[in-house]
Amino acid sequence: MDSGYQVDIEREAILFDGEWLTTQQLANKIKSMIDSQDFRVGAVGAALEHLQNSLKDVKSYTCKLLAEDAARLERHAGQAGKSAEAYIRQAVQAYLAAQPPLQDEATGQDTGGTVPAQLTTITTEPASAEEAQQAVELTAKKNESLPKVLVDPALSQKKAEDTGQELEGGWFKKKD
Repeated sequence: MDSGYQVDIEREAILFDGEWLTTQQLANKIKSMIDSQDFRVGAVGAALEHLQNSLKDVKSYTCKLLAEDAARLERHAGQAGKSAEAYIRQAVQAYLAAQPPLQDEATGQDTGGTVPAQLTTITTEPASAEEAQQAVELTAKKNESLPKVLVDPALSQKKAEDTGQELEGGWFKKKD
């Protein structure tokens, strides 16, 4: 449902024409446009519809933290310029995006969801013998000899007369 709109779930507002508007503010804007005989309400209506559709699917969860963890969360969220709730939501979304798709227990079919993120592990410990055997060389070895190229002798003997076109007076000839 990506329509280019930004929705702030906490404030229940949408960014429209450079300002954050709630459902009621958008409805009032449509009403005032119609009252002033301006019937170009399509864009405002689309924003209102997008906001309503986004908010109807919102589900709320409660999270309890120790005081010291809550304080750290508040500091990190403040540093990022977000509310604690938005920061938690962003962290949960990042975590879920990194998970493999779930399988339906009955059918074994993928139940949908996002494509798992490709995670790369960086390690500084030496590889075990088994890991070293499975390692793939990252750079190809330089080939010492260049490949041989065969040219058909008939191609090198072809002359301009063979094409049936004269080279004199052609479009590429420089004028004196």
